[in-house]
Order: sequence, then C-alpha cells, then structure tokens
Amino acid sequence: MKEKNFWPLGIMSVLVLGLGLVVFLVVFALKNSPKNDLVYFKGHNEVDLNFNAMLKTYENFKSNYRFLVGLNPLTEGSKTPILPYFSKGTHGDKKLQENLLKNALILEKSNTLHAQLQPLKPALDSPNIQVYLAF
Repeated sequence: MKEKNFWPLGIMSVLVLGLGLVVFLVVFALKNSPKNDLVYFKGHNEVDLNFNAMLKTYENFKSNYRFLVGLNPLTEGSKTPILPYFSKGTHGDKKLQENLLKNALILEKSNTLHAQLQPLKPALDSPNIQVYLAF
C-alpha cells in the first residue's frame, strides 16, 4: 500500500485560510471605516490631504496671536488650547498626567467660557471673532 502525502492539502488549506482572512478584514474595514469625528472641523479625508497646510497655518497663528480660554473672566488661571495633533497620550506617565491635569479646565455645573485673542505684534489688530459653544 502506497503512503499518502498531505503536504499539498496543508499548503492549499493555509492559502485558502489566508485569502479568506484577507477578504474578511477588507469587508470589516469597509463597514467600520473611521468615523467623521470633525476633530479639526473638517472631514477625515480633507484633513489628511491638507494637514501640512493646517500645521503651517497653526504655527503662523501662534506666532502672531495668543489665544486664552478660561471659565471666569480671564485671570492668571487662563489656558492656551493646543491643536489636537500636539496633544500626547499619557501611556502611564505620571508626570505627563499631572501636567495635563494642571493645564485642564475643570468644568462645574454652570460655567461661562471666556475667550480672548491677544496680538503678539503691535501692528496687528485683534480680529473680531465670535465663538458659539453648546454643552
């Protein structure tokens, strides 16, 4: 009696299983695409295509203006918000967590958010900006 060889069957089953896994992952990725969370007030694809221009605009804005946000009329406790791209995850770093908490605005039951835009160069006028927030 001749001994049977199962190597071709094993190789084919691995290839078919791999192809099936790839098809499953592609279908899963298409059905669960990234949500349009509007972090930068634009759609996901538009942010991806124009990200370098956004960073350049942000750096230009930072070099010309100081933007302060506070919960009471602006005092020493005012904060300067940053672009979400520059916020770092803490990943268990206690010092970074403490620094983030120190720079956070703590919201209570009813707060009024005050914002101020200060020109850093005397030749610049403060632009008229209106902010609408809904909580």
